[in-house]
Amino acid sequence: MKTRKSLNLVLSIIFTIINLLTICLLIWANEDTFLYDISYIHKYRYIIIIVIQLALTILIWFLKTFWKKLIAFQAGFLLINIVMIFAIFGISLSKSLTNDINNYKKFDIGVQKAAYDFFPDDISDAEVIKYEYFYNYYVHHVYSIYLEIKVDDLNKYLNVYREKGYLEKEFEYDTNYKELVLDDYQANTFNNNYNPKRELGRGDIKKVIYSEINNTIIIQYFESWDHCTTGDVYYFKRFNIS
Repeated sequence: MKTRKSLNLVLSIIFTIINLLTICLLIWANEDTFLYDISYIHKYRYIIIIVIQLALTILIWFLKTFWKKLIAFQAGFLLINIVMIFAIFGISLSKSLTNDINNYKKFDIGVQKAAYDFFPDDISDAEVIKYEYFYNYYVHHVYSIYLEIKVDDLNKYLNVYREKGYLEKEFEYDTNYKELVLDDYQANTFNNNYNPKRELGRGDIKKVIYSEINNTIIIQYFESWDHCTTGDVYYFKRFNIS
C-alpha cells in the first residue's frame, strides 16, 4: 500500500509539473514577442493536452497495480502524440496570399505585432502600386509583407523611420533607390541539397526602400524561421535577388 501511494505521489507530481509547463507555454504564446503561431490549432492542442494529462493523473491515482498504471501512462502519451501529429498536419496547410489592398494590414494571427506596427496606418494620400502579403507555416513561420506606393511627400513617410535610427544607405540591387534598414539578414537553407538561387533557410528583412526620382516608397517586412522558396516572396522577384 505504501509503495502504491508513493508511486501515485511521484506520478502525480510529474504530471502536475507537465501541466504547469504546458499552461505556461500557452500563456507565453500570447505574448507579441513570442514568435510562435497562436492560431486555434496551437491554442486548443495545448488545452486538449492539459485535459489528457489531468485525466491521466486522476486515473493513475486510483489504479491499483503497477502494470495498469504503466499502460495508462503510455496510453496517455500516445493520445498526446496523436494530438501533436494532427496539429502539425493542420499547421502545414496554413497558407495565405493576397494582393488586394482592401486587405491591407490584415494578417494571420501568427504574424508579430511588430510587423503590423511597421506599416503606416493611413496611406489614403498615396497611390498604391503594389501590395502583397504572403504567409506560410510548415514547421515555423514564413511571411512577407510588401507595400509599394507613390507619394507627393517622401519625407512625411521616411522621417518616421529616420527618427528610429534606421541605417540609411544606397540600395545595392537597384541604383535608382536608397534604403532605410532595420534588418537585412538571409541564410542558406538547412538542407544540403538546396538551390541557393531559390531557397532560403532563415531571413529577417525590415527596410524602407525609396526613390527620389519618382517619389516611390517600398516598405518590406520579411520573417523566415523555416524553409522558404524565394519565388513565393515578391520582394526577391521584384529586384531579382538570389
